[in-house]
Amino acid sequence: MSKSWRFVLEGAVVLMLIFVIMPILSGMVMTWMYVPQMMQSESASVQSFEASPLLMIGLALLTLFVYMMIRTGITRMIRKGKTGE
Repeated sequence: MSKSWRFVLEGAVVLMLIFVIMPILSGMVMTWMYVPQMMQSESASVQSFEASPLLMIGLALLTLFVYMMIRTGITRMIRKGKTGE
């Protein structure tokens, strides 16, 4: 696999993480924190939930960790493909 294809593949993975996985993770965490507050509240008006900066930093670090795992896997597959030929 040429270097240009490798960069294209890594760029696609980064974009996928930013636009697909990050919103899903943040939505899951927000729901996990917000739904119990909604269920306990008897009134129809629920206080708006504000995401803490620590939560966002944690999600960003988790996303970075997943990206590094995927990148390591891709690198190993590329190496295995080169040695297998």
